[in-house]
Amino acid sequence: MKSYFLTFLLCSAVMLNAQTNAKLVNAMDPVPSFKEGTQIITLGYGFPNWLAIPAFADRNYVPSKNIGPLHFKWEYGLSNYIGFAVGVNYSSVTITNFNNNYNFPYPPSSSSYEIHDYTATSILARLNFHFGITDKLDPYFGLGTGYRASSDVEHYTTGSSSTTYYGRIPIGFETTIGARYYVANSTAIYLEMGIAQSFMQFGLTLKF
Repeated sequence: MKSYFLTFLLCSAVMLNAQTNAKLVNAMDPVPSFKEGTQIITLGYGFPNWLAIPAFADRNYVPSKNIGPLHFKWEYGLSNYIGFAVGVNYSSVTITNFNNNYNFPYPPSSSSYEIHDYTATSILARLNFHFGITDKLDPYFGLGTGYRASSDVEHYTTGSSSTTYYGRIPIGFETTIGARYYVANSTAIYLEMGIAQSFMQFGLTLKF
């Protein structure tokens, strides 16, 4: 009887020790930084500003004001690997053209110059595919599409008249790869690259 009791105590001790070790191992395992139910807000700034590139390609154009691209995103974790996001992107640039040799119906005088105000705004829905396995690093791949509006307001310094041109196809598309690195439990810095309103963007991420 005593041997059975000792055997029972020995088995109980072994099982308890195994459970304790399993809990310790699980506690030491890294927890992915992105999981189902996670909400993320991202604020970023990108470059280059594609709207300003013609200004640098032509010596007669001079960019006088450059804003963005600015990026704002909200993301919700549909699962531990897939997130649904909505992004708003904005960029603008004012370009001055000092070349007056154009065939306009009412050409400007030699003392005037042409000004273009370019703007581009997009509101896109996207899916992010996450493949991180640590609590610090969250790499992902994103695909998005939605509405994109662009305009060009053209006017002269010697007159009050102006002409506005709009983009013909109001559809936007982006595909990017990126990563977030958490410097605190809910705060991260991010870097993203790809085909979007800016080739590269970076900024701050807040997780809820």
